[in-house]
Amino acid sequence: MGPAAMEIKLSELEKMRQSQNASHVLTAFIDWMYENGYAVCRWQDLTRHSDEIGDLSPEGWFPKHNSHEQLLADFFDIDMKKVEEERRVLLESIREKK
Repeated sequence: MGPAAMEIKLSELEKMRQSQNASHVLTAFIDWMYENGYAVCRWQDLTRHSDEIGDLSPEGWFPKHNSHEQLLADFFDIDMKKVEEERRVLLESIREKK
């Protein structure tokens, strides 16, 4: 395989690298929030699951229980599935070079 064929697209990993400094600050802030009794919440609209009476999810603010990593990925618009795919491609290319 020539050099052009070995070129690997790592756009999501590059986004992660570029957001690394800000991610550290935001992670410290999120930790501080949880340690001080705050929570990250998301608005949920009233949702009907079926036509049966009482089959509703309530409307209001509800805690969002994502990992710090997923919360930051959402904020920086990073697709974690693509990150994992890119990591595997990168590791495979390293193994092939040995």
